[in-house]
Amino acid sequence: MADEDVWHRCITKFMVDTCRIAKNESLIAHPLFRFNIAVAVNRRFDDTEIFPSGSSAEFYIRPLLSCLGDTDLMMIENDALAIPCGYTTPVELGDCSQPTVFVFEIIDSHKPGYVYLQTLLILKRKDNGQYVCETIVEDTVERNYIKSQVSDNSVPVVQSFNQNGHKLTSHVYSHATMHGPARTISTLGTDISCKFKPTCSLVNFDIVHSIRCPIWPPIASDWTTRNRDHGWPDRKTISLIINDACDVVEAVHPSCRQDEWMSQCQWRLSFSRAEVTLLNSWAPVQQIIYHMLRIILKHELFSQLDDSDGNLPKLSNYQIKTLMLWECEQQAQSWWSAEYSLVKLCSSLLCKLSGWIKDRHCQHYFISNCNLLDHLDEERFHMLDKCLRSLADERFMLSWFTENYVRKFAQSCPANVSSLFEDIRSSDKLERAMHAVVEWKQSLIPHEFYEECYEYEKMVISILLMYRVDATEILTYMKKMQNFDQRYRNYFIALTSLQAAYTISIHSLTENRLEVL
Repeated sequence: MADEDVWHRCITKFMVDTCRIAKNESLIAHPLFRFNIAVAVNRRFDDTEIFPSGSSAEFYIRPLLSCLGDTDLMMIENDALAIPCGYTTPVELGDCSQPTVFVFEIIDSHKPGYVYLQTLLILKRKDNGQYVCETIVEDTVERNYIKSQVSDNSVPVVQSFNQNGHKLTSHVYSHATMHGPARTISTLGTDISCKFKPTCSLVNFDIVHSIRCPIWPPIASDWTTRNRDHGWPDRKTISLIINDACDVVEAVHPSCRQDEWMSQCQWRLSFSRAEVTLLNSWAPVQQIIYHMLRIILKHELFSQLDDSDGNLPKLSNYQIKTLMLWECEQQAQSWWSAEYSLVKLCSSLLCKLSGWIKDRHCQHYFISNCNLLDHLDEERFHMLDKCLRSLADERFMLSWFTENYVRKFAQSCPANVSSLFEDIRSSDKLERAMHAVVEWKQSLIPHEFYEECYEYEKMVISILLMYRVDATEILTYMKKMQNFDQRYRNYFIALTSLQAAYTISIHSLTENRLEVL
């Protein structure tokens, strides 16, 4: 095999050169994607905020091999708010247009970060857009604890839409199954109007029901003021995160799942908005290292854990994210450099994670007195520590990325490229083989840009073909797209106009079509 220093350099250069930067090009950020999701779960677009969270929203790099699973989405009810105990309810609720908003009070539980919700008051919207308190629930007996719906296993939803009011042209099937606090939605759209070959596509996404908390929670107040020697995150980012505050999601602490009352009434503070903001502020090298850690742990650790018992405590991607957030704050920016070996940096991080496992302590990034490892049992601690120390070995990691990442992708390359990996025993041959893969991958970038643009176009077409769109909804879409990309807004307007013209040519001008125009 090649000289080890050259090997380190080859892996680093390969990862940097093949992880394409694609900021602000995420399909799930598009307003029309969120509308599609709202329809799939049988909700009006203006009644619900669909917030992309998790890995699909956090990564802005496009690596060769993805470590992502289903798309994670938070579904926030626009007619509900959660307020920390003792805080004043705001009377200005931004873009909220709901006539009635229910306000719940957040009550801390004995587990940091896990809370209960009690009914507090009801707000009514005035003509000037502000909200006034209509009902205050003062009686402690009447202030019921709000139960989550995580046990509500939704039945399949079948929706049929009439494209022109006469002929049935498409179906949307949405089937929901439970996966922890999330509902995994499988959506199948079928266009039966095509007489040659009906088209269909299956999309899976995990939806977590949540309630907005517009006030930064007191339990995380230390995060906003603690000393940061290396200036990350900067004050502007911290202010943005505080203004966005957090959410309350349906989730139960692992140690409370056997308790009948807590398992129904417990919720968890979610900092997904803050995490998306922070991870999108990372340098590309930091995102690449996060990707490398996740993909090797996904294949060499997570896939080997016994998941037959869904309640069995285990290490997850969230602990890896927490590790990266702490290190980004505590390490100088110069530490995160592509001039060093990315494998060495990954090894250092895995050693630190192993130390956390050994000490049985992983401090939550936002909540200082919350230990993310307080639920792992003795046997699981020893097994994780042993596995992480093995994975942290630099030579093992070099070999793993060569065989399971570079060579795996090379198998999809043309024969003149993949054949170079038949002999990579020398440094020159290893560099030549990896350089050939990089060159071939970069030649595909124009086609990838085309495919990404086409995905947006297909999304616009699917809305007009599959859903009955009225004038109010069209104005809502146009408003949502105003600050996204003017080209797709114009494309949406053009197709909507053509559809209206085609419908009028067959069925004459109706009041609905006139409103659309």
